[in-house]
Amino acid sequence: MQNRDGWLERCMLAMAINLPKAQIWQRIRALRRILPSK
Repeated sequence: MQNRDGWLERCMLAMAINLPKAQIWQRIRALRRILPSK
């Protein structure tokens, strides 16, 4: 996920997200802890 250059920025623009990237990464990491791994 983190290896794809620019994907987070494109998604943030498409969804009009106004949060800082650090806060979004924090939420992504929290979701990873909750969701079962493959």
